[in-house]
Amino acid sequence: MARHEVFYWPDQPTPGSPLRIATDRDSFDIAGLSESEFNGLQAEFSPVTFMQPPRLLNSDYVDAGIWSIDDMLPHLDDRIVHRPLIRDVIQLVGDRETSASLVTSSEGDSVRSVVEAVLKIDAILEIQQKVMAGEIVPEY
Repeated sequence: MARHEVFYWPDQPTPGSPLRIATDRDSFDIAGLSESEFNGLQAEFSPVTFMQPPRLLNSDYVDAGIWSIDDMLPHLDDRIVHRPLIRDVIQLVGDRETSASLVTSSEGDSVRSVVEAVLKIDAILEIQQKVMAGEIVPEY
């Protein structure tokens, strides 16, 4: 994944109305980035799932949200604009924004053994570098 950005309608909501922010609560990184990015603004967080942002922005269900530029580029048109995260958020997360982790139970070694046997770290890093360089499209 290259980076997260804020995608939004260029028109502001009606004065006095909160900014409707799409947030995937099942995505720890998106939820945290959203809370940090829109902290201090009059905002309401609308629950969405991973694949809904383009449709929800176009249907006026939400005003803005944070997603991966890789995922959103195919859906952009002149109605949706985007910008980088604010400097404070970028400094807060650093390069962790494009990192991932796998968390398992510490009890029992079976899951760790399977993961170590199946995952090929060198291959994963090579694919990650190709995605970051724009040589291949990420798949989920």
